[in-house]
Amino acid sequence: NSSGPLSAPAASALTMPNLAALSLSSSSLSPTATLVNPSPLVHLTPTHGSNISTDELNHLFKAAEASRENRDYDRAIAYATALIEKDPHHAAVWGCRAESYRGKGMFPPAIADCKRALSLNPKYVFSLYTMAESLRGVGDYRLAAQYATTAIETNSSHAKSYASRAESNRLLLRFDEAILDGMQAVELDPHSPLALYVLAECFFIKREYEQALEYASRSIACHSGYFSALAVRGEIYRTLRRYDEAIRVRLQSVRASGPTHDGDG
Repeated sequence: NSSGPLSAPAASALTMPNLAALSLSSSSLSPTATLVNPSPLVHLTPTHGSNISTDELNHLFKAAEASRENRDYDRAIAYATALIEKDPHHAAVWGCRAESYRGKGMFPPAIADCKRALSLNPKYVFSLYTMAESLRGVGDYRLAAQYATTAIETNSSHAKSYASRAESNRLLLRFDEAILDGMQAVELDPHSPLALYVLAECFFIKREYEQALEYASRSIACHSGYFSALAVRGEIYRTLRRYDEAIRVRLQSVRASGPTHDGDG
C-alpha cells in the first residue's frame, strides 16, 4: 500500500560514493556526456535563492543522467543528491534520483522522489512512469496501473508506460487488457522485453501456446538473460511435452542473472 511512510532516506544514511572523489572537471565529462540511450536533456536554470551557477547545475545534472543511463546508480544518486541540496526545485533532478533508486530496487525512496518531481511538474511523464514501476515493485498494482494510465494520457507514444500498465494488468489478472497494452507497447517499441514477456505470459494463460512461445522467444532475443521470459518459455515447452527443450531452457533460466523486468523500464 502506497499510503505508508515513504520518505526518502537522508543522504547521510545511504551508502554512496564520496562526491568529492567524483571528478567534476570539464575535462572529465564531455559536453554530450556518455549516455547509453541519449535523450534530449532539458537546460536547467537555477531558481531564485539557490546556491549554484547555471554551468554547475547543468554539469551535475548531465553527470547524474550519464551515470543513470550507464546503470551506475550509486554515482547517479550522489550527483542528484548534491544537486537537490543546492537547488531542490527541478523535477528532472528528482526524477533522475527516483529512477536511480528504482534501478537499485529501492522502491519507497523512489516513490518519495517521484512525489517531489510530480509536485513540481504533474505532467512529467518520466516520473509518472517511474512511479508506476515503483508502485508495482511494492505490490500496489492497481495504483501502478493508474499512474501508467496518467503517463499514457500525457504522452500516448510512451511505449514503456504501456508495457508497465500491461504488467500491472497481468498481475491483476486482467489478461485481455494486458494483451492490448502489450500489443500497443510492441507496436511503439518492437524490442521491449517486458511487453513481449507479458504477451507470452498472457497467451500462455489463454492456452495459445504457439503465440506464447513466439513472444517469449522474442523477449529473450531482446534480453538474453531475462529470467522471467526464459522461465515462461521453459514452461511452454513442458506443457507442449517438448521436454528436451524445456530442460535446456530451464538450465538457461537457472544461470540467468538478468532482471525480472526489462531493466530500462
